[in-house]
Amino acid sequence: MARRPAVIDNAQVAAVFRSYHSGVAAKLLALRRLILDVASSTEGVGPVEETLRWGQPSYLTAQSGSGSTIRIDQVRSEAHEKVPKGALGRCIALALIYHRSRGRRHRSRERRV
Repeated sequence: MARRPAVIDNAQVAAVFRSYHSGVAAKLLALRRLILDVASSTEGVGPVEETLRWGQPSYLTAQSGSGSTIRIDQVRSEAHEKVPKGALGRCIALALIYHRSRGRRHRSRERRV
């Protein structure tokens, strides 16, 4: 699957990223890139829809129905530890195929507005 461009097509999602402090935005955009990269390299995931859920940037496997929604946002924390990219990528992949791995039928879902 081709790598998705860095451009955020959804205007509402783009506005949320612009609203973050630059340091937070950079970290969340790196996380977004990791989600999209893992999705594109994980078999059976298909296209990922980028939208807002509960006001947070969210990533859905709407077409394949293979995974759970991944929501990202700023969290208040005193811990400034770096999260290992490999471990985080594995967690993302598991979320993206959660329904498939649980033996549920994937079906194409209609886009909800």
